[in-house]
Amino acid sequence: MVNTEGRAEYELRAVQNILAWLREHGLDNFTYHQTAFDYGTVRQIARDINVIAFVAGIVLAQHSHTHKAVICSSADDLRRQAPMPWTQELRRWLTERMCGRELEWLMPNAKKTKAEVIGEMPPDLYALCWHCRVPKDGKPCGGCETCREVAAAEAWLKGG
Repeated sequence: MVNTEGRAEYELRAVQNILAWLREHGLDNFTYHQTAFDYGTVRQIARDINVIAFVAGIVLAQHSHTHKAVICSSADDLRRQAPMPWTQELRRWLTERMCGRELEWLMPNAKKTKAEVIGEMPPDLYALCWHCRVPKDGKPCGGCETCREVAAAEAWLKGG
């Protein structure tokens, strides 16, 4: 997403590196669609999950044989969204309206903490990921909500 947070180039680089990693490991049974959402001069930033739901629905409209959607949110993500119970429902509603059909929704990480999800990843794959919302000089800021969550998960994994 191209917005005032300035993370688009880092996210794109991470996606390209992760796609290469997947293909190098024979995990290539997927179709990749590169999409972008550019806010232009709009200063208000929508919740990422709403933009992702909208775009996912557009992509799924092209794949009428697909009837399942995966939400990768961890238990930590869902707990953070708990004060807004409509969040998950809005995500589903947007996606289904855009693709024109109801979907079966899978949430394989719903009972796992962010640390557990990270811990299940191969370390070399995890090293390719990007998580910061507001990078500073090409590096994670360390202070945004996502940086704090990931730092806490990494500390937990190290036993600290």
